[in-house]
Amino acid sequence: MVEDISASGIIEMRNKLKNESNPHTLEIKQVKKEKVEEQAIIEDALIFKESEMLQKYVVEKEKSDALGNLNKDKLLEIGKNICEEITND
Repeated sequence: MVEDISASGIIEMRNKLKNESNPHTLEIKQVKKEKVEEQAIIEDALIFKESEMLQKYVVEKEKSDALGNLNKDKLLEIGKNICEEITND
């Protein structure tokens, strides 16, 4: 998956793969903008501790109205419990 399917580097790579490897099928898909933004949030959060990462992710999602009717505090509580369970296993 790529961010810009029309980028010259992607087109060149596609042509090179087709010519050199002769695959039966070759599919290159463009990532939806929403997924790119979410990936950026996750990458930014990787520098934090687990609890800080969870907090930052939920806050960013709340800013973009992606939480809908979900309760931010409840999500954080559930997320922290999951992290604790994984750490204790």
